[in-house]
Amino acid sequence: MWARAALLSLCERLIEADLVGRDAYAEVAWTIPNECLIARVSCPTRAGRDLWATGGNLPVDSIPIEVAGGAREAARHFFLRWQLESARLEALGGGAGEGQGSSWGGSAKTLTDQAERLGRYVRDDAFWGTANVPAPAA
Repeated sequence: MWARAALLSLCERLIEADLVGRDAYAEVAWTIPNECLIARVSCPTRAGRDLWATGGNLPVDSIPIEVAGGAREAARHFFLRWQLESARLEALGGGAGEGQGSSWGGSAKTLTDQAERLGRYVRDDAFWGTANVPAPAA
């Protein structure tokens, strides 16, 4: 139930950012239930607009599907990107920042905390077992 609500919210944010159309659909590729997820998002009317995206209690962010070969690689990309963005925000005085298709929001400190949390998951094999990867839809 939580994952479904998080996916709907994620898709709405991506639609608002005009990254996908209203016909977009998403599937959970990896999740920590009730906390965060990495989703694969497809949009039939926008060829080439398949994305990896983050949602749940993480900033909404997205990258083209070609950038990462799987959910863990996508999570690593987001973690590193958020570290760089938090350093940039810190250099600018810690102000809020937002990238295309992103909701980094708040401050450099907030983004640093979120990046570090995702980074811990990326580095720990225990979070990448079958319990965190949904079974394929039948």
